[in-house]
Amino acid sequence: MNVHPRLNLMLIGPPGCGKGTQSVNLSRRYNLLHFSTGNALREQIKLGTPLGLRVEEFLSKGLLVPDDVMIDLVRNTVEGLPPGQGLLLDGFPRTIPQATALEDILPLSGVIAMEIEDEVLVERITGRRIAEDGATYHIKFAPPPDGVMVTQRPDDTEAVVRERLRVYHNQTAPLVDFYRERKLLHTVSADGAIEEVENSITAAVDQLVATA
Repeated sequence: MNVHPRLNLMLIGPPGCGKGTQSVNLSRRYNLLHFSTGNALREQIKLGTPLGLRVEEFLSKGLLVPDDVMIDLVRNTVEGLPPGQGLLLDGFPRTIPQATALEDILPLSGVIAMEIEDEVLVERITGRRIAEDGATYHIKFAPPPDGVMVTQRPDDTEAVVRERLRVYHNQTAPLVDFYRERKLLHTVSADGAIEEVENSITAAVDQLVATA
């Protein structure tokens, strides 16, 4: 397989740290294809595909989707990239076996680790509410306007959030050391305004581009 991307990045961090928002900003700034495994899997569930039916139970309980499913999903995406197209991975890999498999699929330019305390994340996630039109609100930081009906996603309840964090620390956090050993890791604080976090991330990426 001949893949020659200009820049391949990965964002890593616990659920609710802002990876999705920052991924959109990064993909636009550096002309990268933003691949969110979470969005891709939720789309499969929405469509009712065999893959969606298979992973729905895992996601609803805050558990990780099996490695082989995630690896195939990413491999198919990489193989479909046009020459020179960079990729931004958001939500993959999440385990050491996935990271090891990725080394044979895609060469990474750098890994940005977003760090934040668990209790801050619990407050962020459990307070999220979704309106019928898809707009996102927060009961404390951005309450919905009067008369707007909102609901809480099943995987945003406190029990599921804490289970997701437990799984993250047990299975995904070890990737920090995995990529630090490969000298690909750059850490930033995710406990701040969106613009502050974005500035920290772009500074790290700009350094990667300058030394590439």
